[in-house]
Amino acid sequence: MRHIAILIIATLISTIVNAKCKGNGIYFPSNNRLLNRNGLLILEFHGSSQSIILDLNKKYPIFLKSKQGKVSLSVIEVLKGEFGITEVILKPSSLLNGNENYYFNIDNLPKYEDIPNDYNPNKHKDASVIFKTTNFIDNESPLLKEIPVETKKDLIYFGCGPSISVSFKIKGEDKSELFVRASVKNEKTGTTTDYILKMENGEVSIGHGMCSGAFNLEEGGYYEVSFCLIDQSGNKTSFTKPIRFTAPTVPTKD
Repeated sequence: MRHIAILIIATLISTIVNAKCKGNGIYFPSNNRLLNRNGLLILEFHGSSQSIILDLNKKYPIFLKSKQGKVSLSVIEVLKGEFGITEVILKPSSLLNGNENYYFNIDNLPKYEDIPNDYNPNKHKDASVIFKTTNFIDNESPLLKEIPVETKKDLIYFGCGPSISVSFKIKGEDKSELFVRASVKNEKTGTTTDYILKMENGEVSIGHGMCSGAFNLEEGGYYEVSFCLIDQSGNKTSFTKPIRFTAPTVPTKD
């Protein structure tokens, strides 16, 4: 009986973890809330939330709102990740006013969906996402200062699957916030997937977490990646030459 009880508990835990993994959510990958007058917005749709993307600006108007009125956001590109996630790049329909606060909103969302929000530590609750615009119109391309170099591999086993990634050091320069567009080719299948990633401490991570991620690496798989720097206003560099790498097979030590 004791063994059966343990098995039931383990099954319940696994079910709960998997349920969380199959959830939903809409998020800004960057915490930066400063926006150029010609800035773009990047949104990530997780799990079941991906189903609303095709109806943005149809069933679900998406826009910025200030004291001066609404500015609609056009979907200029959709980048589908390989593991439960899709990225949407949005462009304001007109040049934004400088030094103004813009509230982000999506109208008519289903009851199970939440508009992205920010935590307000003073009020101890979530608050609307507000972008503060600069007076800057950025039309200059970023500068890639060094050839990207692989720095580490990570493989961590969790309840409903592994977190697996390969990190690369990337050094760039720009007047605006920088992102990295990665184009990853799976040598086994020949498929190529593009996704825009945020940089953290001068590095980008190619792979996925336990529940979602841009690139569905297979343990020991062979891949090629090319990188392109892209700034907040959509200016970009050329892609680097492909860099060959292998996904990890050995679990990361604590």
